[in-house]
Amino acid sequence: MNQKQLTEKAIELLKQLISTPSFSSEEDKTADAIEGWFKSFDIPF
Repeated sequence: MNQKQLTEKAIELLKQLISTPSFSSEEDKTADAIEGWFKSFDIPF
């Protein structure tokens, strides 16, 4: 994956996070989005 593709994927994640409601103590969907992004790039967490 080149720099441009990685940048586009990061922007997609940020857009998803911005559009996901995440009120205090209700961050499950946000955490799921970040977890999925990490898994898609084989980033251990």
